[in-house]
Amino acid sequence: MEPIADALAIAIEHHEAGRLAQAEQLYRQILQQQPDRIQALHRLGILASQVGKHEQAIPFFQRTLALAPNFAEAHFNLASAFQNQDKIEDAIAHYQRGLALNPSYPEVYLNFGAALKAQCRLEDAIACYQRAITLKPNYPKARYNLALALLQRGDLPQGFTEYEWRWQLPHNPPRNFSQPLWDGSSLQGQRILLHAEQGFGDTIQFIRYAPLVARRGGYVIVECQAPLIQLVATVPGINQVVAQGETLPQFDVHVPLLSLPYLFETTLETIPTQIPYVSPPASHHLKLDAPQGTQFKVGIAWAGSPKNPNNRHRSLDLAYFSTLLDISGVALYSLQKESPAAELDRLGNYKERIQDLSHQLHNFTDTAAVVAQLDLVITVDTSVAHLAGALGKPVWVLLNFDPDWRWLLGRETSPWYPSVRLFRQDSPGNWQDVFARVAESLSALLADNLQK
Repeated sequence: MEPIADALAIAIEHHEAGRLAQAEQLYRQILQQQPDRIQALHRLGILASQVGKHEQAIPFFQRTLALAPNFAEAHFNLASAFQNQDKIEDAIAHYQRGLALNPSYPEVYLNFGAALKAQCRLEDAIACYQRAITLKPNYPKARYNLALALLQRGDLPQGFTEYEWRWQLPHNPPRNFSQPLWDGSSLQGQRILLHAEQGFGDTIQFIRYAPLVARRGGYVIVECQAPLIQLVATVPGINQVVAQGETLPQFDVHVPLLSLPYLFETTLETIPTQIPYVSPPASHHLKLDAPQGTQFKVGIAWAGSPKNPNNRHRSLDLAYFSTLLDISGVALYSLQKESPAAELDRLGNYKERIQDLSHQLHNFTDTAAVVAQLDLVITVDTSVAHLAGALGKPVWVLLNFDPDWRWLLGRETSPWYPSVRLFRQDSPGNWQDVFARVAESLSALLADNLQK
């Protein structure tokens, strides 16, 4: 075996064993001697992608393909790197070229579907996920992504059926209870545990099913996130609420909250909309101060949890809201809980015109008490949107181009929350046009109120 081949074999051995620094050093030494060594180029690209350096990976894959245009795997890896850089059109082009060379990879169809979905090409994305499933029927990630696309399309029955595949994902194991899962049948006095499984907004959205569960004749216990306990306790039909991490009371059957739409065979027409289904406390110490001349009190939220994989797309810069401060009679109140002070400081003189309530918002009951005093909430896709919607308060939700499934596509209203109005990006990242429409609509709303 020639020395270069020996070095390449050793480099690949290091790479596959996770010794990335040694592998990279060897790959680079090989390329110093043979700059066109395809395997070393391709492997350096893979290594860079593995550590999240997608921008650095792209030239290695491009050089590989310049030397070997029919190298399908390099097309797939380049497409993935482009996709991670939000260069979706470039990604799609290389997925197509790679699949034309080798159409047998279910994992590639999965990623290709995700790229198409990012362009809101739902039907094409669904076809990709279905192709992945045809090639690999027991493929939980493809089933899960298919579920999200079907739900976004509005096909709730099939979407929620596929959504049950989420429990087969490696990072999302089901709860290990000895008690059985509820199948939706009559409870006949049994004690049923409804347990939250995802974020605050998901709990608020799907706790609406608790009254329907209660009508099946059971004693309803809810386990949820601690900041939501007091709020969830106001939902009709719930007998007991415990915080996640606390000792659970005795129960006979259980069900995760996001399986309830599946069990109740929910369609767009049968979504439970008995709103409000949560309520703020009858008496609360939080009272909003309104600056002189205030005609309209508007709560704002501009960022969701950084743990959400889509957060960089759904959150935005607070500075966009400064355009609303030029509308006479509007007072803004920050509903952000996660240290918004630094972002408020960046607004300069505008800072004093946005009241920062973060030090008063200790849980969702506090936030509900504030929202109850507002005329309108304007927020990105975060738990505040769900809270305002569940309270029946007017709320304008600002959505990125490819939003979460629950907001569907191409509509300004939500079947989940009648008081919601949706403002969507018309192209990826274009918040400027969204806020132009928000400012125009807010001015019109204020003018209408003055005439009444």
